[in-house]
Parts: sequence; C-alpha cells; structure tokens
Amino acid sequence: MPPKGNRVSKRGQKGKSPGSKAKSSKPKATTNPSTPAPAPAPAPLSSDPNGPIYFWRPQEAATGYLSQWYASQPFRDRAGDGDGGGNGKVYATAEHYMMHHKALLFGDADAAAAVLEAASPRAVRALGRGVRGFDDAVWARERERIVVEGNWCKFSLPISSSSSSSSATEEKGKGEGEEEEGEQSVRTWRLGDGEAAGEARAASFRDVLLATGDRELVEASPYDRVWGVGFAAAGAAANRRQKWGMNLLGKCLMEVRDRFRKEDEAAALERGEGELPQAE
Repeated sequence: MPPKGNRVSKRGQKGKSPGSKAKSSKPKATTNPSTPAPAPAPAPLSSDPNGPIYFWRPQEAATGYLSQWYASQPFRDRAGDGDGGGNGKVYATAEHYMMHHKALLFGDADAAAAVLEAASPRAVRALGRGVRGFDDAVWARERERIVVEGNWCKFSLPISSSSSSSSATEEKGKGEGEEEEGEQSVRTWRLGDGEAAGEARAASFRDVLLATGDRELVEASPYDRVWGVGFAAAGAAANRRQKWGMNLLGKCLMEVRDRFRKEDEAAALERGEGELPQAE
C-alpha cells in the first residue's frame, strides 16, 4: 500500500580502544533526518511491452493514479446500490473508501465518520488501524471485496467527469480540461499527484485504467508484502516471483479492469454491436 515514513537510526559512539589506528578525518556525508529520501524511480515501462507495470507512490508521474493514496481525483460511492453497499458519499482517495468501509464492516460508526473528515490518506490509515471490534479473520475475508468496489467507484464515478452520474454532470458541467471530440466528451486526467505528473486524454477515467491492456499491475512497495510485493520496482523486477509478496492491490486493480471489459462487452451486445454467433 502507500509508503511509510523513512526511518533514521542513530548508532551510539564508542571511544577508541588502546592501540587503535587513527582514522582519517575525511568529511563524511550527512543525512538530514527531516529530509525524506528520494522516491525510487518507477518502472512503468520496460523493454517488454507486455511486462508488468510497477506503481507505488501517488507522486509517481506515470503510475501514481493506481495508488490508494492518489488524491487528484475524488469520486463518489454508488448510492443505494445493494451490490456495492453504496451510500452516495464522496471520497478523497481510495484509501478513504477502504478505511471507511472497514470501519462500517466492524460497526465502528465513530471511526467511519472520522475517516470521511480526515484531511490526508496517512491520517486515514491511522484511523483504520484503530477500528474497534476488528477481527483479522473477517478482514482477511472481506478486504479484497472492499478494495475492488472502492476502485470500481474511483475509476467509474470521478467527480466532474463524463462518467459521473447525470445529475452530477448537470450540476458541475464539464470537468477541468474537458471538451467535445466527436460524440464523446474527452478530458485530461492527471496520472499522478506530483507537479511533474503526466496526463492522459480519455473520455473517462476507466479508459485510463483500460489503457494498461493486459499488463500485470504490481504495487512495488518495499514495505508491504500483503497489498504489495515487498520490493521497490527495481527489486521486484530483479527478484524471482517466488520471493514476491501477495500484491493484493495489483490483483484488485486487475479485477476492476476485467470488470470494465465485461461491462463494455455487455453494453456493446445490448446496442447490437457484438459479434454474431457462428453458424455451425
């Protein structure tokens, strides 16, 4: 999942033992504990066009939008939908959705409300870890369902986009950077939260996810072996898959992508655009 803060350890200084050799007084490089280490270079592209797409931090220019902490595109829950248990609320990030529904799962109404008011996904994560009545077995059974549903909403119901509900479109009008191209409304989508974030032109945010094709989506978090693989991008690429963690977030995103394809195929059949059955 999202990055953890860098830890800086300090070692105690020991006095010189008798007879020890004098050490040179060359200046040593110092590290400012308050300055975070630079993010490892992401590897969204490789020499193999069918190779994995690695992602982790929301600031990554080309892949940040896949992160649970990506905050450039708030989205709606699908209200009144019995399948998704929607409540019509707005979420700042997919992490907000995940922890809000985690709190609801265990009946912690106070934590659920606090998550919606939290200003950052880091604060949301802390609230999620403190949910009352938590049961690890129940969470292990339900967590992927919640994250799949949250990312379906993230990519299907972004605020001020052509893929939002019609009422939201009427209220908000066109989203930022949105314009008419042919019969579809196309807009610019930020691919990350950082200043150097890339952009994609697409009719919907779900199309941005679909543009990843059949490539494997891998959360390259060196700190998380449950939602990620436990390696940064370079380490994940260099190590055998047997050493990888579970990559649950990557698998959830690929499940959402597959659902979008099936939804599009079903819609095409309803419009009479599907392939006719072959005569035997």
